[in-house]
Amino acid sequence: MAPFAIAGTMATGDAPLAVSAAFGSIALDLDRATAAARVAGAPITVTATIDDPTGALAIDIAATHDPGLGAGHADLKLFPVTFVPGLRPPDRLFPILHGVVADAAGTVAADTHAAWSRSGLIGGATVLLDGLSALIGPAKVDGVNGVLTFDRLWPPSLPPGQTLSIGLIDVGVPLTDGLVEFWMAPNGRVAGLVGERPDGLVGAVDPGAGADVVTLVADVNAQRMAYYAEVAAGNNSTIEQVQAVAGAELIERTPAGQFVMNAAGRWIQK
Repeated sequence: MAPFAIAGTMATGDAPLAVSAAFGSIALDLDRATAAARVAGAPITVTATIDDPTGALAIDIAATHDPGLGAGHADLKLFPVTFVPGLRPPDRLFPILHGVVADAAGTVAADTHAAWSRSGLIGGATVLLDGLSALIGPAKVDGVNGVLTFDRLWPPSLPPGQTLSIGLIDVGVPLTDGLVEFWMAPNGRVAGLVGERPDGLVGAVDPGAGADVVTLVADVNAQRMAYYAEVAAGNNSTIEQVQAVAGAELIERTPAGQFVMNAAGRWIQK
């Protein structure tokens, strides 16, 4: 992996100090004794840019920390990063994605704000997804566009009403041109407004779901029924048989924490 570089300034009190570093063999260009003398009791302000030599990644950071109060805040801006399958995989820039995301293409950008104190960490982030495609576990997604707004950084949390448009999602039954609405609870589980049913169709988990969710359910089910009819005709079977097989497979593949309908017609959380 190409080394990363940091360049910027650190200010303690009213005296700025130049800071530079390289990941791997970290070296800070500052006078340790001077820094130690000024840091004691004085707020520390850091502004920096992190990038790599290829220009694939660029991050601006502005942060302030008051050692006396044990509190501070930081703003981080991830400039648009474009992934290229085989040439610029996401796990090269973000190792946490290794083994989770493959063959990624498209662009991601983000703005993050965090504040901390002795009581804990608060903050949020806005993440832009533009034309994203990837293999995520067993699923293939393509043409993902939208903006995610996190209202909590750790554990990560997405409030209700998050919406992504998806050109294709294939988890055994390909669906095209969909709109997915969801949220993520602080425990990291994604809770959907739409769940899988044993008959291979989807349904609104909340009986009082809004018109957008009802429309999404109708669109998805219309596409699925057309697909099931095609499969049934090609295999000399009934549509009901195809639906039963597809429903069992889709429920099996549904991640833990999401809702599925059981044989009694009740929504349960896996």
